[in-house]
Amino acid sequence: AGNHFQALFFTDYIEDDKKRVRQKFLVYVDQEEFELAISLKDSLKRNGVLEDEKLSYALLYSAYRLKDLKTFNEIFSNYQIKSKLTQIIKLKSMLENCKEKLVLECVFS
Repeated sequence: AGNHFQALFFTDYIEDDKKRVRQKFLVYVDQEEFELAISLKDSLKRNGVLEDEKLSYALLYSAYRLKDLKTFNEIFSNYQIKSKLTQIIKLKSMLENCKEKLVLECVFS
């Protein structure tokens, strides 16, 4: 964690679209502002940011934290994340199980 406000302020001065959207996304994830992180999905895709497996996984994790199975499945079907596949399948299973239970029974770390 750092000074997120300052980091977001300075992203407006980054001329390279790919770097700018990547920086914003990383700040949102670090702040656990998962709704804002997910809102950048199309821009991340358009700018080729999701070619980085770690960032694709962070986007999936954001959908998981929001308990948004529809978005999770959409992201999962569009991006092949080979090295994180086991973790992704576990997250998906946990999310599907959570949707079937009461919210109070679902604990997310």
